[in-house]
Amino acid sequence: MRLGYINYLNCYPFYYHTLEKEPLPDAEIVPGYPSELNKMMVQG
Repeated sequence: MRLGYINYLNCYPFYYHTLEKEPLPDAEIVPGYPSELNKMMVQG
């Protein structure tokens, strides 16, 4: 599973637990801007 990571301060509370405390073992973290992540989703 790939998880999009938006590096905006207001998104940090959502990602904090996943990135800092208990990383998801089967997840690949994909950083990017929302528009880039949306394009990746459309492309598959």
